[in-house]
Order: sequence, then C-alpha cells, then structure tokens
Amino acid sequence: MRLDCPLCGKSVNSADFQVTWESHGGFKCPECGRLLHYSQPFAAFRRSIAIILSALLLTILGVRRLYLLFIGMLLLWPFMQLLVNAYCMRRMPLRLAPYKPVKVPALRKFRLQERDDGPLQLFDKHHR
Repeated sequence: MRLDCPLCGKSVNSADFQVTWESHGGFKCPECGRLLHYSQPFAAFRRSIAIILSALLLTILGVRRLYLLFIGMLLLWPFMQLLVNAYCMRRMPLRLAPYKPVKVPALRKFRLQERDDGPLQLFDKHHR
C-alpha cells in the first residue's frame, strides 16, 4: 500500500517500513528517515458503529437480558470491528502521521544486594 509521508510529502510503500523498538511502535520513513505512525481516521466512530451493530445483531437474535446482551456485545465486538474496518477502508483509509512519543512508565531497576545474614531462617532454632 502506498501512502504519503506527511513530513517529506513523498509517496512511500508501507512494506518498506521498519519498526524501531526504541520508539514503541513508530517506524522510519524510507525517504526522510523521520519517525511516523499509522493514523486511523474516525477511530471512535468506527468503534461505536461496531458496538451498535453487535448490540443490534444480538437483539435481532432474541437476546433480551441486559447482562447477556452486554457479555455478547463484548464477545462479538472484535469481529464486528473487523467488518466495519474492512467496509470503511475505501472510504476512510489509513494515513501516516508524525510520531508522537508514548509515555511508558519507567520500570524500576532492582539490584540484588549481597547480604551477610546467611540463609533465610523459616523456623526458630529452639525446635529440636
């Protein structure tokens, strides 16, 4: 699939993108070398349509209890999302956008400290 880079304006092939792991999902443009990511237009609209369609299908199939409808919507939603995305692909295609860094919580670095306490004592020494 050919997409236009928003930074350099050149048309690039999406097969040439290489994900850089340091950026947590961004990839470099093969032409200008700057970081990009996919932007899905109207993503919230697509998600809401998929949820509404899954609820509508379940009510047509005869599900009347609210908790069963909710559980069924959660189970059916990913498949409906695939169908909605496939239908909307021609009308709302993917775009490229400049990469914005994701704030990932820093992992604490644990150090193993040597202790002179000896082995861990689980029981008191007075039991013999």
